[in-house]
Amino acid sequence: MKIYRTLTLPRILACVLFTVLFTGMVLFTSETTLTGEMIKSFSVLFMYIALIFFYASFGDSHYLYLAKATPGHKYFRSLPDAKKKFKDLCIKHDIIFFVLGILSLIPVAITGFTSTMYIIAFAGYMFTYAFFHITFVVTKTGMSTYMVLKAMSGGFLGMMIIFFGISIEESAVLGKMSMSVGIIVAASAIALAVIGLIVFYCNFEKKWNVE
Repeated sequence: MKIYRTLTLPRILACVLFTVLFTGMVLFTSETTLTGEMIKSFSVLFMYIALIFFYASFGDSHYLYLAKATPGHKYFRSLPDAKKKFKDLCIKHDIIFFVLGILSLIPVAITGFTSTMYIIAFAGYMFTYAFFHITFVVTKTGMSTYMVLKAMSGGFLGMMIIFFGISIEESAVLGKMSMSVGIIVAASAIALAVIGLIVFYCNFEKKWNVE
């Protein structure tokens, strides 16, 4: 239902613009000669940053409808089959963003699970995904909590951008790690995301019924 819709074209465009500006700033202020390979690598890192920022900004915002302070809270709950429709929307969003995360594993697999930056970026997205699911269960859902979570995710994203910038400066965008370590990190990130989903939906009824 439209009342639950939190992903809109203007928000998507704003997210893309913000990501382009931040990653572009890092790219063009780096004092190094960018080769074709480095530009290709940075383009992949840009994709990861965009995914993380997009999810951290909008991917979970519909959860705010669980909070009494959200405008229209009483109205949307009075609609027929409100709980089922809202849960269906949550499931749809979670599937979409989980699939996006799995697809972002492709560059990691192509590089043989040895590209340090790609693995860190992939794990960062999955961690963000799991982080919001788990914290929405263990904390009181509300606008103040939501803003704290956003601030934390924003700080995490900022650190990743700085990390990418330093890597470009040192020409270490494709730094290597052990394949076995890379596979373990990637698998652990996926497992954490799945745990986040399980925790959230096992507690969905409790969060819905909280007053």
